[in-house]
Amino acid sequence: MTTRSKATGTLAALALISALAATAADITFRPFEESDLPQLYKWVRTPHVAQWWWTDSETYEKFVEDFHPDMHAKNFQTPFMVYVDGKLTGYAQYYQADKMCEECRTAYHNPGAGTIGLDIIIGEADQLGKGYGCLMVQTFVEKIFSETDATRIIADPDPANDAAIRCYQKMGFKQVNIIDAPPPCVKTPSHKMLLLELTQDNWHS
Repeated sequence: MTTRSKATGTLAALALISALAATAADITFRPFEESDLPQLYKWVRTPHVAQWWWTDSETYEKFVEDFHPDMHAKNFQTPFMVYVDGKLTGYAQYYQADKMCEECRTAYHNPGAGTIGLDIIIGEADQLGKGYGCLMVQTFVEKIFSETDATRIIADPDPANDAAIRCYQKMGFKQVNIIDAPPPCVKTPSHKMLLLELTQDNWHS
């Protein structure tokens, strides 16, 4: 595991916040509903999303079974639709990492209570390349720390997803290591994930 001082992590976060201020975009989150399933299904099948966020839901019926709000609740996931300046743009979810299945907890080095995982996608292709991804992450991290008992947030992008990794690192996330994702946890085409972490102390110090 690599280490970094709290001061360094804080400076990185502050620098990112300053840079994002120029974007002047309003990021809002609405709880995910059953009626959002067709839109999310469309997004996860678009090339720019499927390249990094793989799902084995080959049919819409299987997708509905896997991503229905009832399944989110069963898996201790809290999903949202994300808006940028009032425009529906993407999807985000956070989950209680310590309540994942046993295989997943083992792969993630047995995260303890207070560890929250997050996933974020920009679904609309015309919203790419505008800096919204990092802004969405920053706003979502603030939301998680303010609305949950999280003391640690983890992210798990594909190791080849350089843009996402740079964004998380600018936020103060530190690299833990590359993990092999067991079948229930596979979210990337490579079946590999780069485990990153951010502590509440680093975020607020």
